[in-house]
Amino acid sequence: AAPVDAPPAAAAATSAVAIAAATAAPATAAAAAAAAAASQQPPTPTHAEERAAALAALADGRCDRSVASPHFSPANPGGSAAVGNASRVAHFSGEQYFDVRAEGGGGFERVAMSVTAWVRPAGPEGVGESASIQTVASSKSSGCEASAQHHGFAVFVNEWNTNSEQLYASWGNGASGCEELATSNGAVKAGVWTHVAAVFDESAVRLYVNGKLAADSATAGGYRRIVGGRSPVERPLSSHPVRVGMHPDGLHGLVGQLDEVSMWPVALSAADVEHVMCGRLAALADASALAPSFRFSFEDGGSSGGGSGGCCALAPPVGGEA
Repeated sequence: AAPVDAPPAAAAATSAVAIAAATAAPATAAAAAAAAAASQQPPTPTHAEERAAALAALADGRCDRSVASPHFSPANPGGSAAVGNASRVAHFSGEQYFDVRAEGGGGFERVAMSVTAWVRPAGPEGVGESASIQTVASSKSSGCEASAQHHGFAVFVNEWNTNSEQLYASWGNGASGCEELATSNGAVKAGVWTHVAAVFDESAVRLYVNGKLAADSATAGGYRRIVGGRSPVERPLSSHPVRVGMHPDGLHGLVGQLDEVSMWPVALSAADVEHVMCGRLAALADASALAPSFRFSFEDGGSSGGGSGGCCALAPPVGGEA
């Protein structure tokens, strides 16, 4: 480790560089103007600041916050206005993930449950390429075989092998391993922070984008590929761990950022989805009953790893462990 006090030689070298930079005159007036303009450019915003701006820019003013950051704070599980700092997001390169296992191995899934998150998918790497499926969270393996390993759920962005920018919910049953509900194309744009929610109950599966209903298995809204029943929905519960950032079989890793990944043991109402998006957790219909099964926030610049990897904080710790 470097000593606290820089050696005199290093200090002198630093001073020489600073003096040279300060005294070097641009060759032309145009160069001088360009240099001045460059010095006045605003700093590049962090991903978390972009997300805060995205929330503030919601045109209908549904999220009225007194602070700039919409982030959940482990120190503030009540979700009041003081909701943490703007540096918390998790970065995924397509290879990182973490598993969440319920204490005792019973699983988190319920007949009525909800999954919510902020997501910023990166999009394809180059022109003509497809980003394909970008996983937010999943307890089922990818694929469509009607088998126990495909029981569970998945929430992801993009139709397979496309850049459709659709939000998807998928689940398995005895008729199909990939029952699917999706929004219209372009709902979750690459490079843009978007709040997503998948709500499951006995009667239907619903998808919300930025707090608004975008697809419903019981109605004509959205895309549906459902064999085993769309209302009521046939969805056998699994005790599989929930994998964040990738499907459990190691496929469809997310390239992008996530934050406030949460799973709730109830079917959130439309109003409660909006409260979660806006950080108004204390305003939920029954705050005591709606404590999330798990909820994760992250430190900007850190990546989640296989297993917990020290990437994240479980808050509040209500029966789950990373």
